[in-house]
Amino acid sequence: MRKSVTTKTPFRMTLTGGSDLVPYVKRYGGTACGATINKFVTVKVSQRDDDRITLNYPEGIENVASSAEVKNSIIRQALSDHGFNGGINIVSTSDIPPGSGLGSSGAFTVGLLNALHAFKGTVRSPRDLAEEAADLEINKLKAPIGKYDQYMAAFGGILHLVFEKDGSVVVNKLDFSENTRKRLENELVLVFSGMKRSASEVLNVVNKRFETSEAIFADIASFVKLGDQLRGFLVEGRVDDFVGNINNLLAAKKKCYISCTNEKLDRFIDTGYQLGATGAKIIGAGAGGFVYFYVPSKKQENFKRGITAAGGTVYPFQFVDEGTQVIDER
Repeated sequence: MRKSVTTKTPFRMTLTGGSDLVPYVKRYGGTACGATINKFVTVKVSQRDDDRITLNYPEGIENVASSAEVKNSIIRQALSDHGFNGGINIVSTSDIPPGSGLGSSGAFTVGLLNALHAFKGTVRSPRDLAEEAADLEINKLKAPIGKYDQYMAAFGGILHLVFEKDGSVVVNKLDFSENTRKRLENELVLVFSGMKRSASEVLNVVNKRFETSEAIFADIASFVKLGDQLRGFLVEGRVDDFVGNINNLLAAKKKCYISCTNEKLDRFIDTGYQLGATGAKIIGAGAGGFVYFYVPSKKQENFKRGITAAGGTVYPFQFVDEGTQVIDER
């Protein structure tokens, strides 16, 4: 047993369109394309001198006598799974607001599990961590999500993930040209809308539609097909063609994920267009959280000033190629 372990795990931004939602994947399989960025969640696990459990994370602080008393469901389940019932501190910090659409719960779960394994002196592969995190969130906590966020956080990089009908995941690392990477980093403006939401609550609306309508399968298929086309543009270095279809992607997403937007978020995106953006994409489940805008370089200064005045927060970013890492071990 280590005295303390700290992990650093990247958040992700979705670049195109796809689906990892279980009802769709079980019937047709799914796909997604995203990239991890230099925004991270850190998790430090350390020993205590007594039998209590103390937690400090972005949503709260806890000091309890046993794992069963922990309010945070992910931490509670992880501690139970790993046999910890006391004598442990967990401190987590995040570069972004929780529940904001960059895969925060998946990244936190992967980082926490990586830390707990290392704390016990064991090492797990990225795939093992992704599968364990997905099992915890989807099967044990019944979150209405897929495996996308966990795999992005565990593996890191620019990835094309293929979700097979049998539940397995194929991980493909994409090799964008240096020019493509730089254009995306420089011309996509990542903005937090200021609106927090629960991804599970948003996706519950989608999952109920699976139970009542066949049309959602066709709508998601169209969204996935368009996403695959845009991924192809990026792989081929056709950034202008990618940019020219971002708004088509947004329209397709609104059609199949009807809960991904609302009047307030629509107004926020419209403000972005008025400030010079020519494309926008809601990231993650939507209904708030992050949006990326395509903004020509000459209009970015005015755009960033205006979108900040409208309540947004601009997050400059760069892509990173590493997934979750142990950065300190004692």
